[in-house]
Amino acid sequence: MQRSVFDVTLTIASPFLFPGLAAGAAGVDVACLRDEAKQPLLPGDQLRGVLKAALRDLAVATGGKVVTTEEIDTWFGLESKGAENGGRMNEPQRGTLVFGDLAASVSPSTEMVRIAIDDELGAVKRGSLQVIELAAPFRKLVQFTGSIIAFHEDGKAAHLANALGKALRMTPAIGGVKSPGFGEIIHDGGKSSIRLGPVTSMALPAPLSHAPGRVGYRVTFDRPVLVDARQVAANVFEGAAMIPGAVIKGALAQRMLLAGHDPENSAYAASLAQVSVGPALPENDDKMTGRALPLSLIGVKDKQSRHILIGDALSAGIGQGTMLAGQVPAFHTDWKDGFEDAARMVTGLPAPGDPALLPRTHTAIKDDMAADAQIFTAIARSHLRNPEVIRIDAEAVKAGRTAKVRQVAYIVARAHKMVALGRILDVEQPASAIVFCRTRTEVDSLTETLHGR
Repeated sequence: MQRSVFDVTLTIASPFLFPGLAAGAAGVDVACLRDEAKQPLLPGDQLRGVLKAALRDLAVATGGKVVTTEEIDTWFGLESKGAENGGRMNEPQRGTLVFGDLAASVSPSTEMVRIAIDDELGAVKRGSLQVIELAAPFRKLVQFTGSIIAFHEDGKAAHLANALGKALRMTPAIGGVKSPGFGEIIHDGGKSSIRLGPVTSMALPAPLSHAPGRVGYRVTFDRPVLVDARQVAANVFEGAAMIPGAVIKGALAQRMLLAGHDPENSAYAASLAQVSVGPALPENDDKMTGRALPLSLIGVKDKQSRHILIGDALSAGIGQGTMLAGQVPAFHTDWKDGFEDAARMVTGLPAPGDPALLPRTHTAIKDDMAADAQIFTAIARSHLRNPEVIRIDAEAVKAGRTAKVRQVAYIVARAHKMVALGRILDVEQPASAIVFCRTRTEVDSLTETLHGR
């Protein structure tokens, strides 16, 4: 078996839209999908879908001379058969092609308005005006680049490259809007292509017998990860920040299977069975994060210095009461703001990482169209390496001096809040201001009122 990397380049003429779920600018109904660096993304799953559809058309048109239906099923996988079809649920046939997202470097974005026409009136249909964000101005060519990883039999890389290249050339457009002119793929002059890159052997070394030991690994993912997902809505699943060791071990077993070795019955089965993999935790600033603080930690805020003091209740003798600086301390579960930061500084345990959430919406395809009632959203995690964390600590006010930030509270009846806020803005005349509201409805109402002033 071999592993091949295909370099993918797609040049698309604006307008096009790969919709994201993040909130767009004010007045924008649909924002384009972007990565953590705010660059436009073309989802790998969307490229996967159009290439699969084109390959099936190619197989029919050529009678299997360029590609066969069996090869397509091997490359893209099959859904679980279910008991009624002689199979078992939740056991799909995994595909041997892995599609990554394609990214573009382009700015600035722009907006456009779409409408629907009422056939009877010849005017705009009521409620059918949509403002969407475009990653680039009209007719601007945007180049997306990424990769496809393929696992295949020896000597099949060129055949796979030929099939994928022809399927791409058969694809005229891509994107989330099917109106004419949207998402046009530019093929002239090789502007869009799938080219074969490095091809490596997947042959495994002979299994070795090692004495028990512990080995640490640092793993970097080249795409968002969705593991140990929890259902947060009817059709929305959110991935966990921590990757269970069983997931990593399962990936190793799958890699062995792709290399032609059964992880349960081959010579490597015993070696794999002896491996115990711990969870993978997010890493920030080259330090592993996500480890919980010991529940035995206690803390108090010193009455004189106002500093937070941290101790360990286990250090007290058996049967003795636990005191800290002459005060009754609070345990971890009762801590207030600032205590956990102080405890992590004392213990050296970094704060939990907060990997970025990247949503993707998926739908099943039937007869080249989205299948009814088969749509769901997966919110994957993307692990940034070495993010820059900016923290501004409160400055202590020296005796006899006043704070640099003036704080004023006005007690106003609810019905008079809008008028009072307008009067305050007129008097203070700030260059910018942040206003917090309890509900989205209040935000909309406030925005409309301020725009009307």
